[in-house]
Amino acid sequence: MLQHLSEPVRALKEVRRVLKPGGICAVREVDWGASALYPPDDRLARFLEVYYKVAARNGGDAYAGRRLKQWFTETGFTDLNVTTSTWTFSDEYGLKWWGEQWAERILRSDLAKRAVEYGIATEAELADISQGWLDWANAEGAFFAFMQIEVVGTK
Repeated sequence: MLQHLSEPVRALKEVRRVLKPGGICAVREVDWGASALYPPDDRLARFLEVYYKVAARNGGDAYAGRRLKQWFTETGFTDLNVTTSTWTFSDEYGLKWWGEQWAERILRSDLAKRAVEYGIATEAELADISQGWLDWANAEGAFFAFMQIEVVGTK
């Protein structure tokens, strides 16, 4: 959620404000810069570029995960517990699910609409990226993983 906000620290301050003393706040956030994709595909590299640029233009941060600890610290949370986990797509079902969802989203979502509206990508480029996701999901040895960072803090 915080990756989509222009003022994530302000949001965390509001969460902290409404918590009772001793209350906890837990957040898990992706860091798109901490991902691994195989086999390499220029169309999917372009996808990441489009995603990063649209997120930034919207006031968000595709690298939010790596900033969570700092945001919690700035907000005044204490007793921070920072962990990581990964989402991994390597079996037939996972590859199909991840590939098909992004093939669709890059064509028919707010991300797609904004990419064209902001002049970041053309509809033809988005169609190419969409096909890239479908091709990737069926490629021999296909694999995708990304890291999520989790922070739990106390008021």
